[in-house]
Amino acid sequence: MKHVIFFSVSLFTLSCTNAQKPTNGEVPQSVKDAFAAKYPTAKVEKWDKEEAGYEASFVMNKIEMSANFSNEGVFEEVEQEIKMSELPKVVVEYCTKTYVGYKMSEAAKITDAAGVVKFEAEMAKGKEHFDAIFSATGTFESKGATSSVSEEDEDDDEAKVEVPAKVSAAFTAKYPTAKLEKWDKEEIGYEASFVMNKIEMSANFSNDGVFEEVEQEIKMSELPKAVVEYCTKTYAGYKMSEAAKITDAAGVVKFEAEMAKDKEHFDVIFDANGGFVKKGETASEDEEDEDGKED
Repeated sequence: MKHVIFFSVSLFTLSCTNAQKPTNGEVPQSVKDAFAAKYPTAKVEKWDKEEAGYEASFVMNKIEMSANFSNEGVFEEVEQEIKMSELPKVVVEYCTKTYVGYKMSEAAKITDAAGVVKFEAEMAKGKEHFDAIFSATGTFESKGATSSVSEEDEDDDEAKVEVPAKVSAAFTAKYPTAKLEKWDKEEIGYEASFVMNKIEMSANFSNDGVFEEVEQEIKMSELPKAVVEYCTKTYAGYKMSEAAKITDAAGVVKFEAEMAKDKEHFDVIFDANGGFVKKGETASEDEEDEDGKED
């Protein structure tokens, strides 16, 4: 869907330090099929080509995750974002004692194909950050290479959007506790993609920094019953893949359902009571891949 689909830089910085550039329709079908078989209800947000294999970034049950597969489509491991309070106590103690001056900015749980669990903590100071890996019981195992935000920006030109200071300030004032993931330039204004309370959200602001609307991902079960019934009846053959709640500056609420069939998908908008408002244009993954190449 238009607003909620974005890629969380915070989580995937943890696991993608060695990732190469995003792929554009170059993922082998066997790898895609393996992902779909393992995570049938998940929607891939982005594929990255690794040194040996592919990494799928996705959200499932409102949790940011990434899964790695070999070039042949064999599942290798999955990483999911967790609260720092979910880390073993010894991990926090080790990081506090060993990395003085650094702050723990992210935490993740990694589970490999054999079910072996590890924990990952991202430590940051200024623009520098690195990952530290621990066993399931919290024993230190390894420390990743230190990198900087500026280096990552050079590798990811598509993330560079010049946002006016007043727009940035407006976002910070409205969402002081949010973690900003990226800015996108809209036809009129800017869209901020961010995570707050583990919920993926996006907010739109005018060129002058005036808040327009916010969209947040919700469970499909949180949609009005009338929305589900309408989509099931009207769009036979399509599957509801995403759901979101949109609230504008006046507090008016709307709901958005993304309907998908194979590579095609479109958004449908409903009012707060579940009444149909409009249907968006149908797009395909192939078209989006082409747009990505042009960018």
